[in-house]
Amino acid sequence: MEYIIETKAKINGYRQSVLSLVTKVVSKENKMGIIAPNCESITKILVVRPEHSLGNQLLLLPLVTELQNQFPNAAIQLFVKGKVSFTIFKSYKNVSIISLPKHHFRDIFLYLFTWLTLPFKRYDLVINVVENSNSGRLATRLVHSKNKIYTHCAYPFIKTNKHIALKPIIALRTYMDSGMIMNYNFFPKLDLRLTPLEVEEGLDLVFDVLHTTKKVIGLYTATTCEKEYDSDWWEELYNGLKSTLPDYDFVEILPDTKRSNIKDKIPKFFSPSIREMAGFIDNLQLIISTDGDIMHLANATSTTTIGLFKTTDKEAYGPYGNNNLALNTNDLTIQTIIEKIEILLEK
Repeated sequence: MEYIIETKAKINGYRQSVLSLVTKVVSKENKMGIIAPNCESITKILVVRPEHSLGNQLLLLPLVTELQNQFPNAAIQLFVKGKVSFTIFKSYKNVSIISLPKHHFRDIFLYLFTWLTLPFKRYDLVINVVENSNSGRLATRLVHSKNKIYTHCAYPFIKTNKHIALKPIIALRTYMDSGMIMNYNFFPKLDLRLTPLEVEEGLDLVFDVLHTTKKVIGLYTATTCEKEYDSDWWEELYNGLKSTLPDYDFVEILPDTKRSNIKDKIPKFFSPSIREMAGFIDNLQLIISTDGDIMHLANATSTTTIGLFKTTDKEAYGPYGNNNLALNTNDLTIQTIIEKIEILLEK
């Protein structure tokens, strides 16, 4: 097993090196320029983000909303990896998906075929979402378009807002305005655009799990090792919240492993369906989540989301809008976190 993992790591390393070399050879990046003055001429757009994780694809939601606002008649394609975007953008009209297989070693022929089709595609506008992605830059260069936007071309304006979901929007607005500073104070938020039926079914699930008419606070405790909080930390937080907020009930939202970090003290909920999970979360009063995919999913609902950070940059990845908060727990005691939550619920 260790040999297989090591071999895959080496192959991935070689793949990244080759992609980096090919990207440099194919062409030079476009500089910022003036887009066609008639926005109606932009009818076909490609958004490039060949990454498979749920969180990273959810973070495309604000950009797609921005594009639909600016180019309401345009067809938008997403160049991504895996199948999760088909679910995320289910309620978005005029959005289609070009998907690389998630496991490129397993589906190598489909993986290569998808790449080989890119030079035959033509767009009016192409946006590479992440500046340090070799595969993203390569895909952007391979397709035909007079207007190609590379996110880092929006500096220095991006320095005023580091959030990864907002950088490509700033780049787009800067490109559209030929580098002139615009009003960057308003941005679209993450929005899964749940249907009324999905929200109603989520409310039914909340009642089925908790059998309560009280307002409910959700806790999502799972994450990767370096971002993890132990069971004692979560128990102290839960006990403090329960004591401070007696008018609320609590539910723990479980990951795929269905492992609880609060020692089965409160009701649990798990769903393998992304949209069912979102519908459930949408009916909570508040959710407190570790930094990760479920935090971004919660941020894409109407529920106030608190993200807990201790290793990654909360300014770059934290939930925003809708009274959401990103908290650096390295600087805060559990009691301080509880006080911030109490103040937030009083708004």
